Amino acid sequence: MHLVVDEGRSFLSRSRESYDVIQATMVDTWAATAAGAFALTESNLYTVEAFSDYLAHLSDNGILSMTRWHMEPSDQLLRLVSLTRSALVRSGMEDAPGRIIIIRGPWELGSRAAATFLCKKTRFSVGEVRAVEQFAARNGFTLLYTPLTRPDNDFKRLIEASDPARVWASQQSNIAPTWDDSPFFFNSVRLGRLADLPRNGSEWRKTNLGTLVLLALLAISVVVTAVFILGPLALARGRVLAVGTASKLSYLTYFGCLGIGFIIVEIALIQKCILFLGHPAYSLTVVIFSLLSASGIGSAFSGRFGDEPAVRRLSGILVALAVMLVVYVLALSPLFYGLVHLDRIWRIVITAALLAPLGFVMGMPLPTGIRILARSAPELVPWAWGVNGAASVLGSVAALVIALLAGFNEALLVGAGAYLLAIVCMASASRRLASEKPA
Repeated sequence: MHLVVDEGRSFLSRSRESYDVIQATMVDTWAATAAGAFALTESNLYTVEAFSDYLAHLSDNGILSMTRWHMEPSDQLLRLVSLTRSALVRSGMEDAPGRIIIIRGPWELGSRAAATFLCKKTRFSVGEVRAVEQFAARNGFTLLYTPLTRPDNDFKRLIEASDPARVWASQQSNIAPTWDDSPFFFNSVRLGRLADLPRNGSEWRKTNLGTLVLLALLAISVVVTAVFILGPLALARGRVLAVGTASKLSYLTYFGCLGIGFIIVEIALIQKCILFLGHPAYSLTVVIFSLLSASGIGSAFSGRFGDEPAVRRLSGILVALAVMLVVYVLALSPLFYGLVHLDRIWRIVITAALLAPLGFVMGMPLPTGIRILARSAPELVPWAWGVNGAASVLGSVAALVIALLAGFNEALLVGAGAYLLAIVCMASASRRLASEKPA
């Protein structure tokens, strides 16, 4: 026996071995449900790419075994089937009905009982299926699906469907397969059913309540930001907007775009680096250190820019930043998958080296914008800091909402869009201010 302490998916991605059994039995904690945040828990163990890795690391007769709670609705088990079907197709193995067995244990805890999902790399033999069924009969287990016993239930429909996408689209819950770009395996509530959560007393409510809480938090953040950050600014310095309102609002929108863009990009990169670095603590530390250190250097370097071409130079910086983010969306995941076998120290070094150029450029727009503003409308500088801080608060919540609804790559693209919008705002403010000056 050889014990390894590591994040399971990260270890397996680096492994060159084949295994007879890959097993994950109740490896998740329900601690997050106390805060209603279980649906917001990302897990790289339950994605199509993860299941493809599991299949690739099984021996010819190897079995993937996962045990999860079976309840009504059985979102998690059904999503395991969806993941398996997508991974089998991705791996060139189409025959799902011959490779899957699902049995439910006899010991119930409230409305739920543990159920075990088995997927074999090759088809189960008739003898293997009969052995499982005989074991289930002797011990009071319920057969939810085997290649020989196929009860008329959602598992059968999803496993045997020629087009599984039509089956998961027809379900009340979202059981579509999750991907590394959006690994929210436990989030199964559809947006149209959010209103049902407060009055639903089932486990489904407890598991998915975090989604409703997140959207409520976004709304609360908007109100709190307006009242406690923008409100005092308006009371103390509201008169500065009385003259040249259009140009000054464009300036402030510019700083708002920077705040939203920076925090969204930072949070999305933290999530994307978790699998590569092997643990959220490493990802959080390395990404924040790399981005903030490099952006500090970029901020200092931006002071070398001359005064006159500042707006034009700033537009070039923001365009370069948006292009870099698009490149990171396209190249970061394939690069991480190709280098995940390296020792952790080298993965940390590579991550820091990859993020340093991006952080360097991300550090330039804010101080450059402040210098432009200090020349053009110095009375707006306190407003600029306030709006930038307020946007960062909102962006931190918005980043998770975007990731939950679309994915981390999409969050990075939204960040790129925020930086491009900042170009428009700065150019508009500069033109308006020039036209408002007396001849």
